[in-house]
Amino acid sequence: MFQYQMLFLHHMPLLDVFLNARTFSLLDHDQVSWNSVIGALADSESSVSEAVKYFLNMTRNGWVPNRITFINILAAVSSLSLSKLSHQIHALVIKNHLANDSCIENALLACYGKMWREMNRAQKVDGFTFATILSACASVATLERGMEVHACAIRACLESDVVVGSAIVNMYSKCGRIDYSSRFFNMMPIRNVYSWNSMIPGYARHGHGDKALKLFKHMKLDGQLPDHVTFVGVLSACSHVELVDEGFSHFNSMKEVYGLAPKMEHFSCIVDLLAWAGVCRRTNGHKTVLGSKAAEMLFDLEPQNAVNYVLLA
Repeated sequence: MFQYQMLFLHHMPLLDVFLNARTFSLLDHDQVSWNSVIGALADSESSVSEAVKYFLNMTRNGWVPNRITFINILAAVSSLSLSKLSHQIHALVIKNHLANDSCIENALLACYGKMWREMNRAQKVDGFTFATILSACASVATLERGMEVHACAIRACLESDVVVGSAIVNMYSKCGRIDYSSRFFNMMPIRNVYSWNSMIPGYARHGHGDKALKLFKHMKLDGQLPDHVTFVGVLSACSHVELVDEGFSHFNSMKEVYGLAPKMEHFSCIVDLLAWAGVCRRTNGHKTVLGSKAAEMLFDLEPQNAVNYVLLA
């Protein structure tokens, strides 16, 4: 088995003969053999489309793609400029919790970048494509590339599109330019929940908890209902400025006012809020109970994460 897998990798001149359906069907397939075939085909200009077929067959046969699979297939999809499939593979990356892998992030960025350039030359770039590429730039904190895409959005007269605008706000925030992010957010003619959710957590992430909370008030005054993502940013902001009472007030309002059931991220913020303020063992009864509940939930969900134990030490 191992010898056959090595042949996939080391006998590239024999691809057209060796990598055919009959030969591959004779082997006992495992993750390595699938990845070897897909990678070899993706590297061969004349066989790139075959790489996609093998990838689809792999998933249909019940195999779960890993980081090597995704890196290989993204290279193939990039060469073929298959935008729909690229989005589907990106969704699989997120589903398999590999979106933060730096190699996959770079592969996604290269894939979207190539498709974007080709679509741009053909004048077929729409708002969704711009937003997707900006999201890829944000995920790897590529400011220079993100600014290039922003400039192209301006030329395409899509800068005022709310989806593209929200992606621009998010990109600048995650690339370390919260000043650019804030400036663009303030110029947006229309905002939706994604716009607010890009700016509020952005302020919190950069240590501007007071600005995040002020913006949250403006969001409510503007008539926009917050969602789970909003409250992660709000609770994180309260933690940064050590506003324990306000943090608990916002946490309680999730269910009481907006009908949102708190998730693990919100309980994690509560634990972090208590730890930052140094009141884990010195709060009133209600907060102690809530803090204990938050800790228990984190321990159940992430029993091997030492950070959870340190926070309540």
